[in-house]
Amino acid sequence: MITGKRFENQLIAAKEAEYLHCYYNSDNFFLSDAIEYYSVIFKTFLKLHEDRVFQKLDSVQKEKIYISEDELFKNAMQYAFCKGHQTAFVLLLMDTKNSQEFDQSFFENTNSKDLFIFDLDKLISEDVYLQNLGRSHVQFLINFTQKHFENGYKTIMLLSKIFFKKGCEIAYLQIKKDIVGIEDKKTLLSKLLKVPYNADFTVTPAFNATFAFESPNFEEWDLHWDCTYGYENYRKLIGKILIHKFSADEIKDYLTKGVSSYYMLDQYTSSALSDDIYLGEINFSLMDPVQDKMRFIEKSDYVAIQNGVALTIKRKLNIDANRILVTV
Repeated sequence: MITGKRFENQLIAAKEAEYLHCYYNSDNFFLSDAIEYYSVIFKTFLKLHEDRVFQKLDSVQKEKIYISEDELFKNAMQYAFCKGHQTAFVLLLMDTKNSQEFDQSFFENTNSKDLFIFDLDKLISEDVYLQNLGRSHVQFLINFTQKHFENGYKTIMLLSKIFFKKGCEIAYLQIKKDIVGIEDKKTLLSKLLKVPYNADFTVTPAFNATFAFESPNFEEWDLHWDCTYGYENYRKLIGKILIHKFSADEIKDYLTKGVSSYYMLDQYTSSALSDDIYLGEINFSLMDPVQDKMRFIEKSDYVAIQNGVALTIKRKLNIDANRILVTV
């Protein structure tokens, strides 16, 4: 509950439905980006866990099953997102004996959204998570997956929990702005990609970043897991993203000098080398993930990561995707 604000249960339900509807009719890509990002990871997981019966099917049958898996996955993750959105409205607005109270100062904290997500595991028991997620579209996905693939339950529930928390994130931000009445403070932006100097920003649906360094045609970001991956992983440096801007003339000049690295840019952009080109390099940390309790970057992540970073650069610069190359 929010200090000084009281809402009847019926009003909470009505407000949640209204705000969810507003989100779906906005130009916010938070959910759609996440679904596309994690669908790549989920499909790779399935390919690594085909059971023996599935492996004996012909290619047409397999493709039909993969198409169905993708559709069911997207529906299930959207369902988990909606359940998280509903739950956050209840946790923040409902006034009961056991409600945790959130006062004005909590919402004014720069990292309040992340702190709220970390608190979810204290506010919500594992049984409540299972009651919210182990049904409907999520359960249907689990049942369908178990017919053809091995070890799907744990992965599906893990991804569902991430989307549940993403729904909570959106709800929290809506309540903070429109009900508590606190706007995010504006910050100065970097010169090349217009990211904040002193605040986290989203890079992919799994990663946040903070600004590190810049020069006129270069920018460097520190990379870390977002808050849905838990407090132990949050804020730990897991890598760097370097973004370089090259003019067409620069690339042509280095090509005439035989610098092999620039052939990659030339081949990627084919013959239409007339605009500035942006190269994003992702360098992951080699720290021991077990000792430091950091999650491995798995093979299934790489394509999704490249796509996510390229999309972020594309939107920041408002340029065509064919002018961006991301390497991992």
